[in-house]
Order: sequence, then structure tokens, then C-alpha cells
Amino acid sequence: MWIQDLWAEHILVDPCSGIVSGIIDWGDAAISDPAIDFAGLYTWYGEKWLKDVLAYYSKTPDTEIISRSRYLATCLAIHSITLGQDLGRPKWIKAGQDALRLIFAA
Repeated sequence: MWIQDLWAEHILVDPCSGIVSGIIDWGDAAISDPAIDFAGLYTWYGEKWLKDVLAYYSKTPDTEIISRSRYLATCLAIHSITLGQDLGRPKWIKAGQDALRLIFAA
């Protein structure tokens, strides 16, 4: 399934524990390359977190899923920055910049 609309603001985190408690806004869900889903996770939480998620993935991921996810995560981070600039949303710009730092730190 492809969650094209997996933005940081759609991931609900328990403020006390810091644990992800839910994901909202499923309007753009579709059947597609799973790397697109994983790109959102990579964008906001990094490669190590994605690898931890893949350890529990019900299917055996192909050998290129990390690199495809990283490429798509980079695109998503840049999109967040440019859309934030276009719409005057400084939090989106900062989130995209933080994501790029996380992506390129790997």
C-alpha cells in the first residue's frame, strides 16, 4: 500500500511516552511500491528506524528497498521545504530541513 500523504502532522505521538499511537488521513492510500510507504518513515525517523520496522515486515523486502526509500524520502523532504515556502508554513520548511539532515547523516 502507498501512503502518499504520510506527513509528520499525520503521525500521532503520545506526548507522555513518545510512542507512535496512530496514523491519520488515509485518503491517498493505494496499492504500489512499498518503498513509497517506507520513504515517509525514513523521512521523519531515519534509516535505523526504517530498518527496525522492516525487521517486522510480513514480506521479505527486496535488496533495493532501503535505497529507493532513501531517494523518495529525499524527494519528500525537499517537497516539504518548497511547499512550506509556497504556503508560508515555516514549520514545514523546518521539518523538511530536519529530514534532510537525518537522511544525509545515514
